[in-house]
Amino acid sequence: AMIAWEERQHVAATQIQRVYRGHRGRYRASKIRNMKAVQVATRDYNAAVKIQSMYRCWRARRDYNKLLKWRNATRIKAVWKGHIARRKYLNRKRSWNVKQKEAGRASLPGLKVE
Repeated sequence: AMIAWEERQHVAATQIQRVYRGHRGRYRASKIRNMKAVQVATRDYNAAVKIQSMYRCWRARRDYNKLLKWRNATRIKAVWKGHIARRKYLNRKRSWNVKQKEAGRASLPGLKVE
């Protein structure tokens, strides 16, 4: 009877160890899976951040190039308007001088008679 009792104790202890070791193994595997999931999620997150960063950089370069083109167009427009304004001024000046000559009066100070 004593041998049967020891045998049952040994079987029970073995079963308890088996259940505990299975639980501990599943727990460790779960932790490893979670760590891998975190790594994958972190990698995916970092990839998404990188893609967003590259897109924002591209958009900033595009907008900057548009600004440069706009600035160039503005500069050309300013030069053209200056040219037109000077031409109008000279035409008015000539017209004034002609009128002054016809009237026999001296021209305004600073305006040469051509």
